Amino acid sequence: MENDQFIFYYAGHGFFDSGYNKITTWDTHPYNLKDTTVSLNHVLMEPLRKSNCNKSLIFIDACASKIDEQLLSRDFIVDMNPSEFIEFVRSSNYRAMFLSCSRGEKSYGSSILGHGIWTHFLLKALKGEASEAIEQERFITSASLQNYLSKAVPDFIKLNTNIRGNQRPWAEVSI
Repeated sequence: MENDQFIFYYAGHGFFDSGYNKITTWDTHPYNLKDTTVSLNHVLMEPLRKSNCNKSLIFIDACASKIDEQLLSRDFIVDMNPSEFIEFVRSSNYRAMFLSCSRGEKSYGSSILGHGIWTHFLLKALKGEASEAIEQERFITSASLQNYLSKAVPDFIKLNTNIRGNQRPWAEVSI
């Protein structure tokens, strides 16, 4: 229906292959990624484009790390391609996509937090526990959420971990 809202969250491994961004599933095998992963375009974005639902919010906490480490040839795995996401988001007036990291970066987890770092701060914001993500003491907007995640995630990594890599959350919003 036109007034329906669709919210999708995924945490796991993701990469770009054969022209599409793909995510792993419960039975993904590192030596047969082509047949044991799913295309986000085929299972998520294209069905949403074809539906009457024009309000969607997508959260993806994924990177190609750990998959490429298991393979004999790393040339097969590359990071997700943001152009596919940008095209999808811009195809409607009310779509937003939030990713845990920018292209070429890893999405880090934390045993202290018990989650991926980005997921931890995303959940904190959505629960209303992060005043920095709330505008007018009442609303979380796409800009306030992205600004909060863009500061909270790198700050946590810098101050509370030994990680030396960057993790800069990325978002595309069409509203």
